Formats: sequence, structure tokens, C-alpha cells
Amino acid sequence: IGHTKAVLGCAVSPDGTWIVSASRDNTLKIWEAVTGNELCTLVGHKNWVQGCAVNPDSTKIASASADGTLRVWDFHSGQELLNLQCNGSVMGCSVSPDGRWVVSANHWGKIILWDLDIGQKLLSPEGHHGWAYGCAVSPNGKWLVSASFDGTLKLWDTSTGRELRTLVGHT
Repeated sequence: IGHTKAVLGCAVSPDGTWIVSASRDNTLKIWEAVTGNELCTLVGHKNWVQGCAVNPDSTKIASASADGTLRVWDFHSGQELLNLQCNGSVMGCSVSPDGRWVVSANHWGKIILWDLDIGQKLLSPEGHHGWAYGCAVSPNGKWLVSASFDGTLKLWDTSTGRELRTLVGHT
């Protein structure tokens, strides 16, 4: 079984019992960590699934896709809970430490914070001038970082969306 095309992303459940993988075959797969057994396949994306993240209580999975959506799935049932339209290929996602919101990064350089329960946009800080490839949330949830093709990392305040700092790498 397994994926039929390249695996582009992965995440581990906070309790360490399972792994989720994202693939060019447009699916996510959940695997038991100890045995390596495939538990289920999440189907619904129309293009590559490029990244994934798990919420702190291991009940929800977020997935970032080239189909322009960020989707949220119920771990136990495998059902899609939210289908969030991001207006461009979603390259990565990360869940806040308290599990209340998820952040997405897309190829237009857009960073969007979404309420994880109802799918409402909370913030959409702007400042990248190239694809935003990935994002991560600080352990206290007060800031996040995004990585871009424009050669920068940007740190953002998660309560206001204000840019806190730009770290410049290579362009």
C-alpha cells in the first residue's frame, strides 16, 4: 500500500503514537509509529499535498495543498472538517500550541491565521515578496516565523499580525 508518488511532508502526533504523511498523490496517510502499519488515507485534495500539521491533543490534522486549500481533518473519523480557500498553492502549515488556530503559507507570499474550529480568518500579515514556503509557531504561540523564496524569514506577532523582524538570507 503506501503512497503512489513522492512524499512531500510529514508530522508526528504529540503523543508520538502516529505519523501523518503528505504526498504528490493528493492524499495524506496516517501510520502507526511503532508498527509502521497504515491506519487510513485522507482523500479530498485535488492536487499535491505539500505539508501537514497536528493539533496538540492529536484530534485534528491540517493539510496544505497545491489545490489552493488548507484542510482540517478529524483524526478519529478521517472526515474533512474544514476546507479553507487560500487563493494560491498552500506550501505549509502549522498549528498553535493551544490548538486554537492554524497558520498557512502560500505561493503568493500570503500568511493567514485561521480559527481552527470555525475556519474564520483571524489575521493575514503581509510583507513577503515571493513564495512563502513554510511557517512555524513559537512554543508560547505569541509569534510565528515564515520562510520565503524572497530570501527572508519574517517573525510576526500572532495577536496583531505586525511584523516583528526580518532575517535576511540569500536571494
